[in-house]
Formats: sequence, C-alpha cells, structure tokens
Amino acid sequence: MKKILFGLVVYLSTLVSVHSQTLKVNIESSIGLESLLTLNALANPADTTFSEDQKYWTKLIEERIDVKDAFDFWKGNGIGLSYLFSCFPGPRINDIIDLLEKKEDSFFHELEHRIAEQEYVEVFDKLKNNKESLLLYLKFLEQNNFSTYWREHHSVAVERAIVKTCEFADKLNVSDLQKSLSLFGIQADTATIYVTYYSGNYGYSLLNNGIGISVQSSGEFPYLFPHEICHQYTIPDSLKDYFEKLHQENAFYSEAYNRIYKDFKEGREEELVIAAGLYVSYRSGLLTKYQCLRKIKFAFADQKTLNMGAPVAGIIFNELLLRGDSALQKGYSGFVGQLIDEGLFSSELIQQNYYKSIQSISGIAGMKLIEENGNQIIVDKVYQNYPASNEGIRKGDRILSVDNKTPGNMDECLELLSGNKGDSKHLQISRDSQKMGKTIELQ
Repeated sequence: MKKILFGLVVYLSTLVSVHSQTLKVNIESSIGLESLLTLNALANPADTTFSEDQKYWTKLIEERIDVKDAFDFWKGNGIGLSYLFSCFPGPRINDIIDLLEKKEDSFFHELEHRIAEQEYVEVFDKLKNNKESLLLYLKFLEQNNFSTYWREHHSVAVERAIVKTCEFADKLNVSDLQKSLSLFGIQADTATIYVTYYSGNYGYSLLNNGIGISVQSSGEFPYLFPHEICHQYTIPDSLKDYFEKLHQENAFYSEAYNRIYKDFKEGREEELVIAAGLYVSYRSGLLTKYQCLRKIKFAFADQKTLNMGAPVAGIIFNELLLRGDSALQKGYSGFVGQLIDEGLFSSELIQQNYYKSIQSISGIAGMKLIEENGNQIIVDKVYQNYPASNEGIRKGDRILSVDNKTPGNMDECLELLSGNKGDSKHLQISRDSQKMGKTIELQ
C-alpha cells in the first residue's frame, strides 16, 4: 500500500507470503524521528553531507541561548533517542512532545522493560533526568516549521530510498530468511523499516522489530536488514568479557577492538552480531560468500590509518560456513563458546585464523570505487603506495572491465576485483574518453 501526501511517500508496505509463512515489512518515513536525528546531523560541521541544513538551523539555534544550551546537551544522541521513541509507530514531533508532557510515567515505565540495546541505557537515564531540555529543543523545531522544511528539502530523496528499499523487500525469500533467523532463535513475522535522511551513512536497530536505514545506506538492505534483526539475539556477558580480556593480551586484536568499540562506539556484542547477520544474509541468498567476506574485511575502516576489519566476526563466519547449520544445534552462544574452547581466538592464533578466514579476498587494489548514473563504476580515491596508484590509476577513471568481464554494478565489480595477494587483475579503464589497459597485482 502506498499513500502520497504532498508528493511524499509517508507509508509503504510490502506483504510477502511463501508456503503460508508470512513476513510483513512496513517501510516508512517519520518526521518525528528525523527531528531527533538532527542532534547528530547538525553537530558535526566536518560532515559536508548536511552542510546546507547546518547553515540554516545553526543560525536559528544560535539566536536562542536556551535552545543552544539544549542542543549542546543532547547533540550526538540522535540515534539513541530515535531508538527510544521508536516504541511508538511513526511518531510526529508533536507525538514525542505529547509523550514527554502528558504520558511521561507510562512512557518511561514501558521503556525501562524494553531496552534491548545496552548502549542506549545511558541515553534513557539521561532522558529521564533531563526531559525538559529535549522538550525545549523539539518545541523550537516545531515553532520554526521543521516539518515543512524537511518536506521541501528532503522528502524526494527519502521517497526514492523508500521505493528502492521496497524493491529489495519484494525480492526476499521469506521462507529461507525465517529459517535462517530461527537458527539463532529469532522469530520475525513483522518488521518496520524507517528510511531516514539525517542518520548519515548508518543503519541501526530500533524497538518493535524496527530498523533504521538512511537514504545513503538504502542500497545496503541485503546486509542491514538481517544484521539489525540479529541484534535481537542476546549475547551473554561472559562472551563479551572474554573478548574484552583478549584485547588486553593481544596487540593485533587490541587495535581492532579499540577501533570498533571505542572509536566507532559499537556495543560489545557487535562482532558476534555481524557474523550472525552475514550468515543469515548468505544462507537466505541476499549476499554471496564473497560479499559477506568483504563486509568483514572492510568493516570499521579508519580512513587515516587504513586499518579495518572485524577479526572475531571473520573467524565465526568462516566456521559457520565450514560446519553448517548443525553447528548451531546448541545455540549461537554455545557455538561461539565451543570455538573459544577449541582455541580459535587464542592470543597465539587469532591473527592467523582471521587472515585465513578472509584469504580468498585478501588482496588489496588500493582504491575506493563509487557507482554513478546507474551502473558506471568510477574510481573515487586512490591510495598512495598501493597497486592502483603504482600503476597510474587516477581518481575519476571509469572501470569498463576486469579480466575481460564487464561488471553490471558495484557488487559485480568488487567480486571481479577480489582475490588473493599476488593475483593479477587486468583492468580496462576510460579516462577523458580514451580507453587504456592497466594490470595491477593485488597487495
């Protein structure tokens, strides 16, 4: 069902049925959640994605000292607040205001028993003690016609992303998806996806089987949808504690742990959720094995150091591929515990086992690609002292073929470029309307 209001898709739902099994996916936008997400989008001037929004709203905010103080207090908490308020479907700004002013007791009581993401407990406690400052900020947005501003500036982009997300949802093999999730003890009959503009490049889990997908990350549905659903699985503290201790003993894993859990501020369960979500994506036919491995290899990339990857996720995912569904008969936590007992994550073996898990895609070309105008693959960045740079590939070059095969989209191009260290890849590129060949040896 699709409802249009002033040219904006405000609700889009797809209902897929396979062999009497049904998964209902509601795909929506929510101006209420967008208002909360401004607390992230407007807070980082270095992020040029929202430069026009920052210019417009920062000027208005700075005219009011009380609003500026409220914004400074809450900035950076947009994702956490949108998680909390997603317990009510499609909230408008006034719905959130009404909850805090008239239904405060019931609202906080219900939330206290439903927060599944430990990282948001701190935001919940902050909200209980400081709701007046958030109310002040939201009322300011409402008084300055935030809803109208959002519709005029961002509704078209959100509408397109909703349609794209719905196309992915229509292709779901519901039976395979639900069977794959059931291996991890997760039941999913309904799910609500909020497509948001102000959440940047992020996908994140919400309450009520909710998932937040940004306009920029809507093409990541085959990864994000199972991944965020797998956040429902409760990882025992004993497993989290094991890996926290491991990072204190092993320099290789210490770098990854600090990058993932301190720099990117992920919850301590994240690597285990990544492995589970990717196995569901792979088993359900949403992603290929090599696409899954690339997600692990390039996870949480530090753009300055080029350090990247999720070692624990890589080892777990590889062992799931090798051992199959039967490995989960005693539950996911039991399986990970078994891998620990077998020594796969020991300080002596974790680095070796991780590199073994991604060996088939271990080679690096040293360039960042983007997809433009449908299916044109363009070099967006070339990293110095890597094969692409050494062979004279430049930013702006268009990749026409890899080993005489023409990629139809970004995934196909990345698949063709995947390989072991030392593998050669012959690229046909176009630069300034001239075609030329380049051969790189993966590093």
